[in-house]
Amino acid sequence: AGPHTGVLAHEGYVPLMDRVREHRNAKVLVIQDDAREESIESYTAFMDEVDKAMIPPRVYESAAVRDPEADVQDQLPDGDSIMTAAWEDQGPPIPKGATCRHFASDDPDDTTTLFRFCFRDGKLIEKKTFKDES
Repeated sequence: AGPHTGVLAHEGYVPLMDRVREHRNAKVLVIQDDAREESIESYTAFMDEVDKAMIPPRVYESAAVRDPEADVQDQLPDGDSIMTAAWEDQGPPIPKGATCRHFASDDPDDTTTLFRFCFRDGKLIEKKTFKDES
């Protein structure tokens, strides 16, 4: 099956992580060998984290500096992902007093672009793109 179409063969987490953008919308999980229910639960938890860590480029493009924070946050995934922690120290300096959220592009052809949204006083004060250095 091709990207976003449905069947993902579970071959271990390293290959799975390498293909996460390609298969992030997979609806069916085929478990090979004698994997147990814990594998499915782990996979589900992993994919929940992936969904919180990625956004379509159009979401970044639609946000404008000075937009109300609530309006921008409504377009972003709920909650932060543990997968984004490594990106907080990357990119240009964070504006003083700002709170920022980081996301990867969900474009399967772009595996290095990161998006950062910084908020202060209820407004989007900065948005930046930069490349993942990890």
